[in-house]
Amino acid sequence: MARNPDKFPNPTRFIPEHHMSKVAVGPASDDISFVFGFGRRICVVRHVADGSLFAAVVNILTVFRLERASGWNVGPDAEGVKWTGGLTT
Repeated sequence: MARNPDKFPNPTRFIPEHHMSKVAVGPASDDISFVFGFGRRICVVRHVADGSLFAAVVNILTVFRLERASGWNVGPDAEGVKWTGGLTT
């Protein structure tokens, strides 16, 4: 599923741009649906994981006020931002 050549051209190469598309690809663009497995080997706690993540995000959005810092332009075309490659841990 993750190496479907119809959905991802040249699926054996590492090309992160495959997953950065802003446009939905194909009729069902749920790219993470196979993460929990499928068939007999499907993860039994997948609903717990989804629910826990949803609850965490809801709690963060409820408790904290998230807003953009004044005068801080962020994004790929931001002035003064140097994007580098590498590993972040």
